[in-house]
Amino acid sequence: MAHRTDFLLSNSQRGREIVIFENNKFHKCNYVSSLCAFRWRCVQKMCNANVYISEDSKSIVKISSTHTHDPVTDKQILLEKVANSVKRKALDDFSNPPAKIVRTEIINADAVQSFAESDVMNVRRCVYRSRRKVVPRLPKNLKYNSGNSENVPPS
Repeated sequence: MAHRTDFLLSNSQRGREIVIFENNKFHKCNYVSSLCAFRWRCVQKMCNANVYISEDSKSIVKISSTHTHDPVTDKQILLEKVANSVKRKALDDFSNPPAKIVRTEIINADAVQSFAESDVMNVRRCVYRSRRKVVPRLPKNLKYNSGNSENVPPS
């Protein structure tokens, strides 16, 4: 059997490795020593489809079972890819404004024509949400401003 190489390694929304093969997404499960390959399972909970990819992640060794759901559209895959790269860039570079990060990533992914305005707004919100998790909140009053309670006037 010829080994297939028409799959894409990417990162999920949470930063874990995923494989995109025939417009379906798979996450890494375990190592199968008899095949010398990793087992990748479909991300849909009720689907039993598996793909076995060699240790060096260069070829598919075995495909087992069929999917019990519709494949993901190309637009959804592209949107997730852009959103994930935007989130990573937003956390790496705080000096660039979110609009610039989103614009450059959409242009780099050649997705200018395929995205609607609502898609761009959703990706932009991803930047703000990811930065909000890392950057501390601004203090609302003097009590939260410093760790000392000496400088705080009595209430």
